[in-house]
Amino acid sequence: EIYTLSLHDALPIYVWTGAVNSSWTEPGNWQKKSGYPDDANDWAFIDTSATIIDIPAVTLGGLQLYAASGTASLTLNGNLTLDNSGDDSGALNIYSGGSLDVSSSNYSINIDGDWTNNGTFTARSGTVTFTAPSGTQIVTAGGSNFYDLTIDSGGTVNVVTNNLTLDKTLYVQLGTLN
Repeated sequence: EIYTLSLHDALPIYVWTGAVNSSWTEPGNWQKKSGYPDDANDWAFIDTSATIIDIPAVTLGGLQLYAASGTASLTLNGNLTLDNSGDDSGALNIYSGGSLDVSSSNYSINIDGDWTNNGTFTARSGTVTFTAPSGTQIVTAGGSNFYDLTIDSGGTVNVVTNNLTLDKTLYVQLGTLN
């Protein structure tokens, strides 16, 4: 698959280039006028080959991992929050060739949007929490297991394809799991 993005400097869309190093917080690694993705209005698009990017604790409006060729690998180096309170959906999309690893430190992921995994998610002993304040979150697990899964949502978490496999515990604190 080939992905084409038209970027306008005013849009909070950042495309990873890795031109300087593997640091998330290095502005020179991003195709954008300035800065790096670090709030609920920012979308990060990762398309790289055989590079592991270390992402610190960060809140984003959305994250996409896709690989036109090779792999797009992201290893957490802090907790990840995908937040829909800004202008974005708070979604995670892992396309074929993409991978997300919570690392051996077992960082957590809080997600307000949909979870679409057609690549690889490595849960290790980390926790994923679905946190949308209302509405429906769609989960396409893609065959990757979750370790601890928490539903703390004012709405419904709906698993639409593939089985949802847990290695440890399911917590339903608030909301509904279908």
